[in-house]
Amino acid sequence: FMALPNGARVLDIGTGNGVVPLIGLDVARGRSITFEIHGVDLAQIDPPSHVADGKRLFEGITFSGGVSAEALPFEAACYEAVSGQYVLEYTEQESVLREVRRVMLEGAPARFVLHHVASTIVRNAHESLQHAQELEHRAEAFSDLRAFASAERNRALGTDAIHSRMIERMQNMLRLAAESKGSNLLAGVLLPALGDLYDRRRALSSTDFNAALDAIYHSFKSMEQRLHELINASLDETAMQRLANLAGECGFHPVQFAPLWHDAENLVGWQLDLVAAAN
Repeated sequence: FMALPNGARVLDIGTGNGVVPLIGLDVARGRSITFEIHGVDLAQIDPPSHVADGKRLFEGITFSGGVSAEALPFEAACYEAVSGQYVLEYTEQESVLREVRRVMLEGAPARFVLHHVASTIVRNAHESLQHAQELEHRAEAFSDLRAFASAERNRALGTDAIHSRMIERMQNMLRLAAESKGSNLLAGVLLPALGDLYDRRRALSSTDFNAALDAIYHSFKSMEQRLHELINASLDETAMQRLANLAGECGFHPVQFAPLWHDAENLVGWQLDLVAAAN
């Protein structure tokens, strides 16, 4: 963003909650210039409405949801820069690269950040998956809570034994969360949700309790699926070289990639830099 001219048209693909466009907007303001920034995503996004103080933060940025990166709804040669953070690796890459080249002006830069197989993010995803397995299968957190609530409601024999087993298992989960090096799946998401439902169990009907527990479990399985997808999408150097070669075939030159570090200890991904070559 520091190298772009005043008034540059910028496209951010897979924009999510608008982090990259916001960086561009901040840079433009700091340079006392303006950019025309457009963020697109396959999901039905609306960052100005969904982010705190979003209408002010994103003023001047246009967001469009339901947009496939493989079929961008823009005219040819209309953007002076394209960006994408953790998106290209999830797509049909050749189609996206050809579409990106189509909408870019000759000589325009594109920069993508992609998941590195050895990054801190991927390492944390592996740890989170291990925690997910512990929670569901070893601790049996969901089935224990359901069995206890039912037994307590029906004053069944063995309720105290179920409760004792559940508490012991959850204490083990809390210790596992405290020892985590980077995963927030347990401490930040699931254990608080299950704890809150446990506290509210007597105020809920059996139907409402089970519905609430089902909702937590569904959210848990969705998070688990996203973790699998993240890990499967991560790239090693060989995969990055193939992607760089493909970018060359799709109309970019030069093409460069390198590991991207947050600091000396935290690898955050690959940085892929492209320049739209002459057609």
